[in-house]
This record gives sequence, structure tokens and C-alpha cells, in this order.
Amino acid sequence: MSVRKTFGRLSLAGKLMTAGGAALGVLLIAGSLLISWQSGKAVKSLAQRYAASVTAQTAQEIKNDLDDADAVVRSSAGLFAASYQAGQRDRAVYLAQLKPIASASRTELGAWLMFAPGALGDDAAFAGRADLGSTPQGRFIGYWVKSGEALSLEQGEDAEFGEDFYTTSAASGRPAILEPYRDNITDGGETKMLLMTSVTYPVIVDGKTVGVMGADLALDDIANRLTALKPFDDGRAMLVSPGGLWVSHPEADLRMKAYADPGLDAIKAVIAGGGPTVIEGVKIKGQRAERLVAPVRLASGATWAMVVDVTE
Repeated sequence: MSVRKTFGRLSLAGKLMTAGGAALGVLLIAGSLLISWQSGKAVKSLAQRYAASVTAQTAQEIKNDLDDADAVVRSSAGLFAASYQAGQRDRAVYLAQLKPIASASRTELGAWLMFAPGALGDDAAFAGRADLGSTPQGRFIGYWVKSGEALSLEQGEDAEFGEDFYTTSAASGRPAILEPYRDNITDGGETKMLLMTSVTYPVIVDGKTVGVMGADLALDDIANRLTALKPFDDGRAMLVSPGGLWVSHPEADLRMKAYADPGLDAIKAVIAGGGPTVIEGVKIKGQRAERLVAPVRLASGATWAMVVDVTE
């Protein structure tokens, strides 16, 4: 019998003692030894504390990844606002300033800057100038995308000024992080479908929004890291978006699907600003489990939900 199969058949108390050495060190081992003489309720309480620790630590790691990109976009929006206020209208200068930003954080797939129509002068005079970040009608969309180890400049489309990644911050004057979505990305000559989100900040000059700065972020790496995390070997770690979609789930076909498990109201409450909570009535392969949910509050103001299941 393999070690994995043996571990899977252990009681919760046994799992606590076995996992203690690998996950929490000497203190948890000592605690596990002590509770082996106590009631099942005490064992359950320790399991919750361990799962809560895993949940909080992982939530912080995700927050750090997303907030790192958020900080890059926020500071860049300030840079472009200052340049614009100083009278800069040269599209080539903005493209040069934007390029290094596209690789400033590890989760970034690309960075873009969109100036409102007419904000840089006569757009029609630059119609079709992709080399200057101009759309077919001449509007400015600077978009640097990672392609392997290099960065490539992609031409934007005029219709993109009607998309959420522009209109959300342009209309509200506030930062935003979009609901996850899938899109085709070319990486080293290979086209692949990736799970992504976008962080956006308005470029505000003298109280007026003249453009939007944004970065497209990869979520597949985060999803894969969570899938690999298995508390007590048979547990699981997942992530839910502000809109209630599974960003990460061991069952890949559930990603980007709406949360439909027990405790939907509890998930919504955490996303709406509530504190960590525990959901009962969850099952993993027919076995009862407890679901711990913790908020991942991002600098942009959005809240995601970190979910960790531990079998009883």
C-alpha cells in the first residue's frame, strides 16, 4: 500500500499528527499528541486552526501577487498623468514609457494605455499608425505584450473603447479589477488560451479622466498553485472571484462557472466585506468536509474569496 493511500485512510486525529511534522513543525506535533487523548471536538478545533492558517497564508500570497501588479498600474497611471499635465502629447514618448511597465511584475502578461479620443490632438492624422500605438481611426492604444522573453507592440481596435477594461475606470474615475476571463495569448509564436484578469486605473488630470492605464494578469499560475495545495493530503484550496465565479478548482471544468455549492450566501457575505467563516455540508468524493472561507482584499478595492476544504 502506498504512503498516499495509507494517509488517506487515517482518522482526522491521525492526519493531524502526520501532517504536523511536514506543515507546522514541532508545535503542531506536540499539540496533536496532546489532543489524541481529548474529545473529537478538540481534534476538530485543531483541524480548523490548521486549515485557517493555510487559508490565511495562501490568501496573503494571492493578495501579494495581485497587489504587486496593482501597485505598478497605480504608479504608472500617476506617471502618465504627470506627463500629460506637463504638456506631453508625443505618442512615441508614451509608448517608450509604457514598454518596461509590461514586465514590471511577474503576473503581468502585458500593459496598455488608452487615451480618450482626441486627448492627444487630431487622432485622424495618425490613423492606422500601429507603430505609434494608433488604431485604424487614429485613437491611441499603446499595448505591449509579453512574447516569450521579448515584448511586442500590438495594434488596438477602435471598438475597444467600448469594452469594460476601458469604460469601467473611465466612467467611474476609480481603479478596478475585472472579472476573470479567457483570452488567446501568443507566447513565443504559440497561441494558447489563458485565464486572465485586468487591473485598471484612470489617468486623471485636473479632475478630468483623460485615459485609462491597465495591465493584463495571468491567473492560470495562481489556479495551478492552489490546485497543488492539498491540506491533510485530501483537502483542497480554491478561489472565488468577486462575481462568484470559480477562478481555481481541482475540477478544471468548473473554472469560470458560478459557485453552486452549499454556503453561497456565506461566500457572498465574505466578498461583500465580511470576515472569515466556516461552511458546513460540503463533501469531497462523498466524504464530509468543512469549508473555510477567507477574504482576499485587494488594493483596488475588490474582494475575492479564498476557500479551503478539509475532510472531517
